[in-house]
Amino acid sequence: MTIKGVTGDYQAFSLNTVLAKLMELNNHLMRLEQVPRAVLPAFLTMLSPQAPHFADEMGAQLGLVDLVSETLFPKWDEGKTITDQTTVVVQVNGKLRDKLTVPRDASQEELEAMALASEKVRVFTDGKAIRRVIVVPNKSVNLVVG
Repeated sequence: MTIKGVTGDYQAFSLNTVLAKLMELNNHLMRLEQVPRAVLPAFLTMLSPQAPHFADEMGAQLGLVDLVSETLFPKWDEGKTITDQTTVVVQVNGKLRDKLTVPRDASQEELEAMALASEKVRVFTDGKAIRRVIVVPNKSVNLVVG
C-alpha cells in the first residue's frame, strides 16, 4: 500500500504526503518485534528522492551493494492493495462522531444500521428524531437529527 501511495504522490509532486506515508510505515515497523530486513531496501529507495545521501549511507550500512539512489523504484502488487474492509466516517449534523471499519461490499442499509448501533453516535442521537440518513457507500454515513 505504501509503495502504491508513494509512487502516486511522487508523480503528483506531493512531497509532504510522501514523507507522511513513509512516517506511517516507519511507525508501523517500529511496533513490530522484529523489522523484516526485506522491507528496508524498498523503504530506503522510496526515501531516496528526498534524502539521497542518507538513503545511500543507510543502504551501505545494511550491506547493500548498489547505491540506493541508483536502484529501480519498487513496484507494488495490485492484488495486495485491495482489502475487503474499508473505513467509513459517521457524521451527526455535519460533525464527525465515529469511524467504522466495515466490509467493503456493505449495503446502504447495513451501513446505516452499523452507524446507528455505534456507542459514540448513540450519544448524539438518543431521544432525538432522525430526520434524514445520507449514505455514501464505502465513504460516509451522515445523520441529520433534530
